[in-house]
Amino acid sequence: MLGTPRTTALVGTVGRLDHQKAPLDFVRMAAALRAERPDTAFVMIGEGPLEGDVRRLAAELGVDLTLTGHRTDAAWLVAGLDVFVITSLYEGLGRALTEALATARPVVATAVNGVPDLVEHGATGLLVPPADPDGAARAVRWLLDHPHQAADMGRQGRRRARRGFTPQAMCAAVDACYRELLGLPPPAPAPAH
Repeated sequence: MLGTPRTTALVGTVGRLDHQKAPLDFVRMAAALRAERPDTAFVMIGEGPLEGDVRRLAAELGVDLTLTGHRTDAAWLVAGLDVFVITSLYEGLGRALTEALATARPVVATAVNGVPDLVEHGATGLLVPPADPDGAARAVRWLLDHPHQAADMGRQGRRRARRGFTPQAMCAAVDACYRELLGLPPPAPAPAH
């Protein structure tokens, strides 16, 4: 994928290149990981105001980083990653993370806001503190060094995403939340056929 030899591990992310997503932490994580795993390539899918800063830091740290810009086929590209990483400082319920889980990618994500609702540490991926690129690098390295456990986490993540985050499940959860907040009764059961 993206011209990367199959013998090279591919670690990537999807998201806006802005403060919230902490793309410079992704670059620092890549530099720390590359020092111990030179057989690793890195890709960032997305665009944003910090793109120039990302390019400068990658050059400064010697990280061979592919920046794809906005891609309409981002979900397809994610399916080719060996590890998906989210370095966000804060995050609601990240769509890119949900999609990565749905494609059975092992994930490393910062334990912020809604992320632990998606990623159960040690079961569906690995959680790290925000603003800790070295911790993220250690987590990614562990997944790369333990491919069977990483694949199992990916499969568990896919089951979790497909079970709990289908459009029907999400709509029902939002509806239930609004009904509770507004003091409305639950919807009437659908008639049996």
